[in-house]
Amino acid sequence: MTPAQQQATEQIFAQAHAQVQKLQHDAHVAVLAAMSPQHRELLGRLVAAMALSPDLGEAQVTRQLDAALSQAEARSILNVAATLDQQVHQTFANAHQQAENVLTPDQRKDISQHVVDMRMEDAQDPGQALLMIALQHQSIMYANMRMVQKWSHQHETTP
Repeated sequence: MTPAQQQATEQIFAQAHAQVQKLQHDAHVAVLAAMSPQHRELLGRLVAAMALSPDLGEAQVTRQLDAALSQAEARSILNVAATLDQQVHQTFANAHQQAENVLTPDQRKDISQHVVDMRMEDAQDPGQALLMIALQHQSIMYANMRMVQKWSHQHETTP
């Protein structure tokens, strides 16, 4: 790839990642809105417990969430997860198409042989979908916090 092609494709995928982060944030807000205050609190406790306890696995947390969620909450969470999956897939498909437009036909042929479908597993379990969305949001928040700290440190002025 030429430097101009490299820069263009990096920009395309940076925009796609930013859009996916927003989609994940919106999904996080939507699942929290679909849950009762007690179930939001339970989710928070379980995610914190997972971070602190190596013995508490996703399967255990998923079972606890499944047992606690109402049918309406479970349906809403599965709908949000399915919509998120579809939107993320479409975002990256669009980005891939835009990136291909920057390349020559020979480059497109080489790249297309290495493309892997990034689609998430279809979440059929509401507890699993809820945990996936909650953990994605937590990871994004942590990554954003680290980026801000790194940027601040790099741009500090010494007296």
